[in-house]
Amino acid sequence: MDGHTLRHYPPEVPKRLGPALYPVESLTAERLRPERGRFPAHSHDEFVISVNSPNVNAEHVILDGKRFTVGPDEITVYNPGQVQASWAETQEDSPWECFSIHISPETAAAVTGGDPVEAHRAAVAGPGLAGALRRAAIAKVCPGGRADYPMGRRRSSGTQQTGHR
Repeated sequence: MDGHTLRHYPPEVPKRLGPALYPVESLTAERLRPERGRFPAHSHDEFVISVNSPNVNAEHVILDGKRFTVGPDEITVYNPGQVQASWAETQEDSPWECFSIHISPETAAAVTGGDPVEAHRAAVAGPGLAGALRRAAIAKVCPGGRADYPMGRRRSSGTQQTGHR
């Protein structure tokens, strides 16, 4: 086992594109294209920091029973054990993809000198941060460091909802 645990309720695994996990010391990164354009309810044993591909206009999230929407310039941060589900609105005819970094609780505690770690905000706004995380993830998990969709500016019209509740 690679140390990365994903539990789905009910069991379902998103389609992985490129290397399943890319170890960077004690971090892992992955590129996902959710089956049927949604993530069913699931949880992780580690912290997850995630950013959507640039063709996503909005991601609708349910986290521990609370609903919120994530915009294109936001990242999401999930604590270990939180139950999450989501679906996205994308630009026309484009699949939903996202990039995630997984950090074990042990690694997070080591970084803080042993202090407990807990994310208090599930969505963090910041175009610079979202863009940097997206570029870093693409460089590590996409063949040749390039994604197979346009990386240019987002279009403001022509959205489609992929997935459902």
